[in-house]
Amino acid sequence: MVAVRRPRSLLAALPFLFLLLLLFAPAPAHAWEKEDLALFDLNDALKAAANTKDVDFYSVLNVSRTATSSEIQQAYRAISRSLHPDKNPDEGAQKLYQVLTSVITVLKTPEQRERYDLHLRNGIPTWRGAGYFYDHYKPGIPDIIVILIVATSFVQYVSAWLIYWRRGSAVSEAQSTVNNLTYQQVKKQLKKRGVESGSSPALSRKAFKNATPLQLLGESGELPEHLVRTPPRLKDVLLVRLPVWAFRFVIGLPGRITGRGSSAAPDEAAGEFENVAAASGRSSAAATPDDSPRNSGSEHDDSGSDRRALRARRKKAPAADGAIKTGPWELQEIKNLVDATKRIPPNSAQRWVRIADELQRTVADVQAKAKEIGNNPKLVLQG
Repeated sequence: MVAVRRPRSLLAALPFLFLLLLLFAPAPAHAWEKEDLALFDLNDALKAAANTKDVDFYSVLNVSRTATSSEIQQAYRAISRSLHPDKNPDEGAQKLYQVLTSVITVLKTPEQRERYDLHLRNGIPTWRGAGYFYDHYKPGIPDIIVILIVATSFVQYVSAWLIYWRRGSAVSEAQSTVNNLTYQQVKKQLKKRGVESGSSPALSRKAFKNATPLQLLGESGELPEHLVRTPPRLKDVLLVRLPVWAFRFVIGLPGRITGRGSSAAPDEAAGEFENVAAASGRSSAAATPDDSPRNSGSEHDDSGSDRRALRARRKKAPAADGAIKTGPWELQEIKNLVDATKRIPPNSAQRWVRIADELQRTVADVQAKAKEIGNNPKLVLQG
């Protein structure tokens, strides 16, 4: 039985929708000025030099946030003596000493101190704008490629879900139309599918009662696209498929190098074999003149006599030495196959049957060998 797939829960797409909101969330109403960005940088430098996150411009000097300028200046002098490079050779102390020089400059300037106090009360912002992070952490080409792949995969997944939801009503309507088919209509559809696949399935009224027409048609073969609504899958997005493609390419690279195009489809290879054989046959015919002129009528008669002779040979019982051959091909047989494809043009009637009769092999065996030669022309020499 073919079960109609139900839509997945919206919970599967919630993480991506949340990420979309974060990416395209509106920026703050006001943009940060250069002085704000300089304070953010100095605050990060202080935390790095002090090797702790729980520090600010006041706590590093051991003063309160309401301290006066003179109190701040006095505290700076006391701590700078202990951190001065002449008295403290420690590398960490030297870095902190350099940062304190900028900190005291901010706290001594009323306008900058007021600006810093505002950020300190509201909290130093984590998101400082795309321009800030681009200037501080300029991405390279690999980073940009990764960002583009992630963004493309996200848009691909969300778009697939939107298309899936929009097709819901159309698919449901089409499925309802199929399920309303009568017994004779379903039987007719199954007969068409049976003719295409080579076997016409029988449909009993009992089976028609125990299953829906959609299930019966699904069991006979793949349902058309307008009757199926498959939910999007994460493994189909570019972020997942790209590593899979790269892995398959790397794994198959040695075979492509050593095979030199042997991965071509059998039908294309067989067609190439036919073209090569036909071209060589034409060139051989041009090189060897025909001294027995024939008109078009005689050619027609000869081809008709060939067909009549072929039918006559089929009616006769096979001779003892004319049994159908099986097993590996010999080198002479392969040469005979190539010669036969040159002598008998591709448009000839019952061409493969005639070639198979000459080689005393089955038509399927001859066609398979022709495709194999088309895939690897060296087989003509190797046998």
